[in-house]
Amino acid sequence: MMVAKLRLKNSVKCFVPFLVICSFMIILIPKLNLEHIRHQLYYLYWLHDVDLEQEWLHQPTKLCDGSFIGYGNEFAILRDVEVFPDVKFKLKCSSKMLQKYKFTNGMGAKNHLNNWFKALEDTSANGSKTVQKKKTIFVLRYEYANLYHQMTDFYNAFLLAYVLKIPPDDLDVVLMDRNAPSVLDNAWDVLFGDVKKFKDMNEPVLYKEMIWAVIGYNSPMNFHSLKSLPYVNEFSNFLKARYNAGPKLLDCAGVSILFVWRRDYVAHPGNPTGSISRKIKNEKELIEAVQEVFPGHSVAGIQLDEHEINDQVKWVSQTDILVGMHGAGMSHIMELPYHAGVLELFPTYKAKTNRHFRAMAGWRGLHYRSWQNINPNNEFHDQYTRIPPIVVTQLLLSLYTDMCGPIKTRTKS
Repeated sequence: MMVAKLRLKNSVKCFVPFLVICSFMIILIPKLNLEHIRHQLYYLYWLHDVDLEQEWLHQPTKLCDGSFIGYGNEFAILRDVEVFPDVKFKLKCSSKMLQKYKFTNGMGAKNHLNNWFKALEDTSANGSKTVQKKKTIFVLRYEYANLYHQMTDFYNAFLLAYVLKIPPDDLDVVLMDRNAPSVLDNAWDVLFGDVKKFKDMNEPVLYKEMIWAVIGYNSPMNFHSLKSLPYVNEFSNFLKARYNAGPKLLDCAGVSILFVWRRDYVAHPGNPTGSISRKIKNEKELIEAVQEVFPGHSVAGIQLDEHEINDQVKWVSQTDILVGMHGAGMSHIMELPYHAGVLELFPTYKAKTNRHFRAMAGWRGLHYRSWQNINPNNEFHDQYTRIPPIVVTQLLLSLYTDMCGPIKTRTKS
């Protein structure tokens, strides 16, 4: 009897927290965007394969006698469209026909292409003085000063040019956001044809063929559970070729190890203080420790965002092992040589479940290691983290062994 009472008492103790959790869920769930959460889980953890030809190009939706063609609910091609400075699009089509299509929200909480679609108006005459005959892709950047998110936009534009068989130089770009200038803006000019900013438009323009790009958040590059990324090697070659970054052969007698430093830096007006997280406290100590273990090899550290994007690409393309805290700069994994290694570092407060760069390295077939601090004594004020040098040297030796076999230590004469 006593045992039964104890069991009942323990059951009640366990049940009360359960009731409290359920109560909070009942309160919170109506406020959550369950569709968005479901999409996030699907694309981050459950989606393993993407066949672009099947999912994007198979059975396109044609409206308005082919003036509007939607592909996979992700992007569209429009023909003979007038664009006005107040973000209005005029197309020869009835409003009834324009109610039959919807772009997927996917990884994003919303999709601006649905707003553009709703902004389409029927027109029977073209009054634009300016006519753009070249194929033009319209891109709305959500995070214009972040290299990772810009990389998803570059990749999306490259994918569309690739699958639609459009030479990059023949694809002009209109950047639809009204953001301040960024050091990454110049990359669009290098990668594609003529680039214009929508905010500079002061009169209507008739586009003979317009492409609405896949939104950045819906990029396959954001689907970290994918076993492979479509055309990833072609994209890597494309980036390096556009920046005239030549190939690098592996020389095990002299590997290049590059640390990417995160430092406070005003990269754009959205961050006026310039304060960032995930900084390394003991940069000099790490460089000296690695130089001691890798004598005769190239060991350097650099704050990439202080330099032009073309220099960033060229430096990384000549790097054998890239080391850095989890952050947007690690997106340069896309330009590393095919034999390269990656060491990604995490402070205590940034979960290793952020798999952006582990996924990139895996897609490219690169060697990868990661480390996360679990010692609170290594975390300091202003979001600095001390990285134990022994951790870095051991992981770098492991990467080196993957690439070249055990390192041969030099004996002193």
